[in-house]
Amino acid sequence: MNLRAQLGDQVMVFTYLFIMVMVAGSIVGGVVLFYGTEIDFRPTEVQLLTRAVDHCLTLDTFNWDKAQNDSSYFFTVCNLNKSALESHTNQLKVCVNSKGCISEPHPLIAVGSDFLFCGLSGVQANEKLPRCLVSSLVISGKNVQIIASSNQKATQGVA
Repeated sequence: MNLRAQLGDQVMVFTYLFIMVMVAGSIVGGVVLFYGTEIDFRPTEVQLLTRAVDHCLTLDTFNWDKAQNDSSYFFTVCNLNKSALESHTNQLKVCVNSKGCISEPHPLIAVGSDFLFCGLSGVQANEKLPRCLVSSLVISGKNVQIIASSNQKATQGVA
């Protein structure tokens, strides 16, 4: 009796099933990524914007008098694009020596107009409202408040 090489056909069944499971898993993974839920980058985006402004204002070369007279100086020195901030539903407000930056009529910089929601207590619980970050710091004897907000949500899928 010759029993050699009769097990070969049965071994290939396991290889075939393994390949089919990999293909099915790839298809399921692709569908989940394509039709997936929204990704909320708003808190991260607000933190990055606040950190960039904070870093720019703490530079020794930042001229406060020039920034108060010319808003384009602030965006040039801080390497921020004002039109990009406006078009991506971001808001930024920087106040110097202000008692309440949210309602300050004459801030150093203001991109966007409605910052009242940043002062509300339930903003973080409501998913539909933009994410806000209010930061206070003292630079060169000046009390500086930075308010940044973002309402940009990214979705996975076809743009």
